[in-house]
Amino acid sequence: MKSSIHRALVAGAMTLTCLIGPWPGAFPTAAAQTKPPASPTVLAATFPNTSDGKPVTQLGLYWWRYWSFEEPFIDLTKQNSARWSAVKLSGERMFFGDLWKGGFIDKTTLYPKAIPPGYDYISGGRMRHGGETVPSGYAGVYVITWEGNADVVINTRPCTPIIRKNCFRKLGPNRAEATYDATTRDVGDWNITRIGPGGVRNIRIFRKENEPLLAAGKIIDPRFRAHASRYKILRFMDVQEASQARPFRAGDFVRFDQATWSPEWTPDYVKAPDAPKFPSFEAIFRTTVETDTAAWVHVAGLPGAPASFNALIDPADAGLWKEACRANLQTILSSSDWAAYMDEIVRGLIAAKYPADRMVYLEPWNEVWNWGGPWARMTHCSDGATVALGTRGAPGWAPRYGFGYLAAHAMVEFDRALQRAGRKQAWTLAMGTQLVWDQVTVASLEGFRRYFADHGVDAKPWLRHVGVTTATYYDGSFSRTEGLIAAATDAEHARKWREAIGADPDGLARKRADRVISGTQVGGIPSLVAFRKRQQEVAESYGAYFLGDYEGESHETLPAYLAADPVIVNWAERYIAGPEGERVTRAYVDAMRAQNPMAVVSNYMSIFPRDPEGERANDTKFADPWYDGYYGDQSGRTRGMAHILR
Repeated sequence: MKSSIHRALVAGAMTLTCLIGPWPGAFPTAAAQTKPPASPTVLAATFPNTSDGKPVTQLGLYWWRYWSFEEPFIDLTKQNSARWSAVKLSGERMFFGDLWKGGFIDKTTLYPKAIPPGYDYISGGRMRHGGETVPSGYAGVYVITWEGNADVVINTRPCTPIIRKNCFRKLGPNRAEATYDATTRDVGDWNITRIGPGGVRNIRIFRKENEPLLAAGKIIDPRFRAHASRYKILRFMDVQEASQARPFRAGDFVRFDQATWSPEWTPDYVKAPDAPKFPSFEAIFRTTVETDTAAWVHVAGLPGAPASFNALIDPADAGLWKEACRANLQTILSSSDWAAYMDEIVRGLIAAKYPADRMVYLEPWNEVWNWGGPWARMTHCSDGATVALGTRGAPGWAPRYGFGYLAAHAMVEFDRALQRAGRKQAWTLAMGTQLVWDQVTVASLEGFRRYFADHGVDAKPWLRHVGVTTATYYDGSFSRTEGLIAAATDAEHARKWREAIGADPDGLARKRADRVISGTQVGGIPSLVAFRKRQQEVAESYGAYFLGDYEGESHETLPAYLAADPVIVNWAERYIAGPEGERVTRAYVDAMRAQNPMAVVSNYMSIFPRDPEGERANDTKFADPWYDGYYGDQSGRTRGMAHILR
């Protein structure tokens, strides 16, 4: 997902100049590091490919959390963070950090061992959070089972001979069911009300119709499997929270056999420093195996970051990462935590039985050019690494030079992990870059080459397996200064949009679509094609290749003052759902495919309700434009993309 920095870079792309920072200072790189091999060991990939006549499509997945509408897993507890809290009837809570520190959490299983004295229950989570928004999608029977001496309850009324729906029934010492109709918005909170000797473990919550699949060892919900398998690649950036760039230590990964596959990404380093912080790679790769897709995974943490980095995880402290990475670059690069991180990726591949000839895409972090929000941490870190290295007058946008160096190190460390495991694998390094400014890519590849030069190794054999990848969004229709309708003030802009919609809503939709499809403005589809071509030229000039898109489709968000107007919101939703939304989507994917038939075409996110409230006079809920709708929804967006999917 992009922040305002993306739009700023798009708008100012042509005025930015190459920044060269020949900072002085020696950096003892090669002396303290093992020399990389002459080339990586890479097995030829047989999938994904275009043999079916369709492009290589990629889907970005949503976070693994109880509030995810994707619900990828049969066992709904696995997308909960297992962030337990103890609760008193008064509402007072003891949160996870204190439970962990107080010994109330089993550190082997991650399930609670006991309810703290004076507290009444352990809050478990929600099993049908989406029922608030799409109740019809959450109808049916939900089952909760567990092992051990404990009582687990669902917070709804008990069933009786008369009350048979929207109620809860106990079916034995370790099983309960709740039945919901298609109208109730009950979210299905559940609690642990008693934990006896021996504790509780293996709590599972699932839709009853999926019980045979769960018993057969499957993990993926059939609805998600049917949807995800239409794509050829799944990207796990948000699942891994790769934008956060937290410090990584050996032991930080959650295990596949623990209570969750996706622990909380805002860890308590003071009270729970040894709690898992990163999702299970076995679960990630099993997701792709069961959906017959390839995995696009990330180096989501910063291996080797000293303990002081634990205090630098708040976005407000992002600027401190520059000095932290400058002063500690050698410590970071020489750390054994890199081996621990990469070994876990390989262990996950093996445990999930991921095919050796299926491509693995390894992307270091996410958007290490973005100065906004959590992205800024690794952007500042890259800048600090640049200072530590000194650019030696290299071309490109200097703050990105350090990223290229770190990306090369990540690539070498992954190759070593494969060698340690004796595994041959099809894989590539996905080097994410900023679409409109090629100097970001230039600096990345310069830093990448510098890493190998410092070790006396030719970078060319490694660069052959580096794919430059971009976020290719179309955008700009709602810009007040450069969009479809111009105005001097926000108020005037909103008024002009209302008037244009009132005068000819369908004609305005056609005009907007025409402009996106064939307009000459930056952010229109023709400009995206031109920027893609330039990125391909830069990549190939260094001996790398153009991989395609790591994200893409629509980024046409509404400014807050337009999103506050129901007339504009309802029209914008009709546009996405209707024929012009279909025409733009089809033109976009066809243009990306035509520019490079082998390059990845990305859909950043998909399963999320588009307009569940419908068209209303007071509607000010405009869903982010990259969402496609809930399972089974049809719109211009889904129809426009269908022809390129499996």
